[in-house]
Amino acid sequence: MNSNLNESPYILEMRNVSKTFPGVKALDGINLKVKKVLFMH
Repeated sequence: MNSNLNESPYILEMRNVSKTFPGVKALDGINLKVKKVLFMH
């Protein structure tokens, strides 16, 4: 198991994401990082 996973501040990281639909390129090589946060209300 990679110990770097526990050290990352992100719960989700996606790199170079592309999405196409017929005739439409919706996403082209985007990167997305979602940080760990605590929500309180």
